[in-house]
Amino acid sequence: MTERIIPLISLCKQEKISISLLLSSLRLIEKGLIRKQSELNEYLKRRAKYEPQILKDIEKVERLIVENNIIK
Repeated sequence: MTERIIPLISLCKQEKISISLLLSSLRLIEKGLIRKQSELNEYLKRRAKYEPQILKDIEKVERLIVENNIIK
């Protein structure tokens, strides 16, 4: 999975997306705590409730994860 993460981090830097949001989401996917896109969406919404400044990054992070076939 590491070889797929590095390009995603580069994209986050270019688009000024929260890298910590991406990495925490990927860590939960890797541990098996998030298996479906709906679970990812729910996690991101909960996270945005406590960190409103990342609200704009949620859709972008979800798109990156789904487009790169990390989660279905």
